[in-house]
Amino acid sequence: ILMKHIEKLEKFFSQESANKLKESLANGNIRTVHIGGLYGSSKALSMSSSFVEGVNIVVMDNREEAQFLTNDLYNLTEEENVFYFPTSSHISQSKINTIKDSSQKVQRSAAISALNSFITGEGKYKSIVVVTYPAAIYEKIPNRKVLKKNILKIRKGDTVSHEFIKEMLFEYKFEKVDFVGEPGQFALRGGIIDIFSYSSDKPCRIDFFGNEVESIREFDTNTQRSVKELPEIEIFPNIYEDEKMEEGESVDLFEFIGKNNCTVWINDISSVQGDIYKSVLSNILPHKVVVFTGNIGDC
Repeated sequence: ILMKHIEKLEKFFSQESANKLKESLANGNIRTVHIGGLYGSSKALSMSSSFVEGVNIVVMDNREEAQFLTNDLYNLTEEENVFYFPTSSHISQSKINTIKDSSQKVQRSAAISALNSFITGEGKYKSIVVVTYPAAIYEKIPNRKVLKKNILKIRKGDTVSHEFIKEMLFEYKFEKVDFVGEPGQFALRGGIIDIFSYSSDKPCRIDFFGNEVESIREFDTNTQRSVKELPEIEIFPNIYEDEKMEEGESVDLFEFIGKNNCTVWINDISSVQGDIYKSVLSNILPHKVVVFTGNIGDC
């Protein structure tokens, strides 16, 4: 499968249109680039070879298209720098109850955390890719100042008391349990604290020697075995509580990014109507925009 992806990429790289796309994206004087004739996974192929340094926001028409594209990009790029940014909830079939989805909250929080790290210069990659859709962009998130105030960073070698961490976790609305199994939970056992952050798909185990952090390990909830050792972790709070933030403390995705270098990839939605789309489009305009013309189809 890997060789097949490599062959596709090499074939695309050799095409004149691919080189023109990369040249256009590198040209600071060009603000809008139009691409036609690409359908289905061929869009992911063109993106994966052309992402520029900085933040790349890919706006699909809806959740399903965003999920499919994210999976394609996982297979074609460094998976660790591609993030899916959904809404924090979905509507039940009756369309009456809004159901909070823990997996969507984790994916959304992971994208916010990665963007925040990238913007503050702490990211591991030269570029970051966030795949989303209008409804997810429209849903507000805490601004960077509020987020910074509410993220707890713990590094290997830090000196910090168990009681302080426990108090912070309760303040972040975490639940104390015997064994962690889902985001928003923590467990205490002697000199060990297990924490399942809202921005991670796996919990972390912090091992103390007195009040010194001796090790931080990501582990599997089923086997309880360590997956990998980490130099530090960020404990991400539950930002999806119903408590209202003060005016100015919540922003949409593009307001969160601000004036930082950003390229927006989007379908041609000139014929689409609605307040959500209008709001999204107004925030996209200040950035470099790549527009795909035509509808998504199967490749």
